Amino acid sequence: RELYGIKKLRELILELAVRGKLVPQDPNDEPASALLERVAAEKQQLVKQLVIKKPKKLAEIVTDELPFTIPAGWQWARLQDITSYIQRGIGPQYDDFGTVRVVSQKCVQWSGFDLEASRHVANESLGKYQKERFLQSGDLLWNSTGTGTVGRIIELAKIPVNTLVADSHVTVVRPLEVLGGFLKAYIAAPGIQSRFEPDNKNALVSGSTNQVELSTSAVETLEIPVPPKAEQHRIVEKVGELMGLCDQLEQHVEAGIETHQILVENLLGSLSNARDFSELSESWTRLNEHFDTLMTTDYAIEKLKETLLQLAVRGRLVPQDP
Repeated sequence: RELYGIKKLRELILELAVRGKLVPQDPNDEPASALLERVAAEKQQLVKQLVIKKPKKLAEIVTDELPFTIPAGWQWARLQDITSYIQRGIGPQYDDFGTVRVVSQKCVQWSGFDLEASRHVANESLGKYQKERFLQSGDLLWNSTGTGTVGRIIELAKIPVNTLVADSHVTVVRPLEVLGGFLKAYIAAPGIQSRFEPDNKNALVSGSTNQVELSTSAVETLEIPVPPKAEQHRIVEKVGELMGLCDQLEQHVEAGIETHQILVENLLGSLSNARDFSELSESWTRLNEHFDTLMTTDYAIEKLKETLLQLAVRGRLVPQDP
């Protein structure tokens, strides 16, 4: 059996994280607006140095069309604004003994990066690969073709220089300043993953049900909530911690009660941290969707009772009437 719906817990952790509900905000953090100004200046410099191409002019972000409200200090940006490179790989000429490996969609799994599934590029064809096409440490690799495959994303760990390239079914995203771990969390969260269904009204993909495609244009224009840099680090650290607990649940199903308790405490914290009734109501609506996943033990129910009583005596459980 799948103890406590671990998949649902993972989804909830990611959704809370990218909405700014998983870790506290710090008003002393440098705001995201300053970070985005630095990125823009850095991109201008890279264009002048002919390191990157001049970015395309994209439409302004329409506030009314954004999927949720972000905390103070955050700012929305398009993915092109916070990256130095977004491009699909190219079709390789394969060889059994090349010095460079080709990353395909089989290599990009939710469980991580599987280099064993890669093949080699013929050495004599390497001349068609410009410098920027060789993968770099910290690149995001995003599967871009096929129902059931499109949407999977990983962040590359440290790799040797000029040893890997991507094929034409994988999009390479190279972040600037914004942490790849945060971008990966946002793209892996249910809000974005649901948009890989062709019948979604805000679908990111096009094509038939059996052969959907994620275009480079859709990747470039994707709206991203950008937290302050310091908060990005806190979010990535907390997501890693909680995902590690989910891993433990999967590995030790029968011994998972204590781990589940820790997860419940962290996720109920989004209620306790609500600043007013409106924010509490929003957090409760989101948690209520996962009620049957979280409230499966006496401990969880008691923790919920405690949380509700604390909210009540702090004046956050019902609205105030002036």
